Amino acid sequence: MNDVAPKVFISHASEDKPFVREFAKRLRDNGVDAWVDEWEILPGDKAELHK
Repeated sequence: MNDVAPKVFISHASEDKPFVREFAKRLRDNGVDAWVDEWEILPGDKAELHK
């Protein structure tokens, strides 16, 4: 059995933020590594593309 959590990036419009927060929380509560900008990008972080 694979113990690596599935990973998802949630792209969304600003006006959908309340829904996205709840959706991502539920995903995380169920073992999914949900990536949401405001949780992962801190003020002053450089925005870089990873190759």
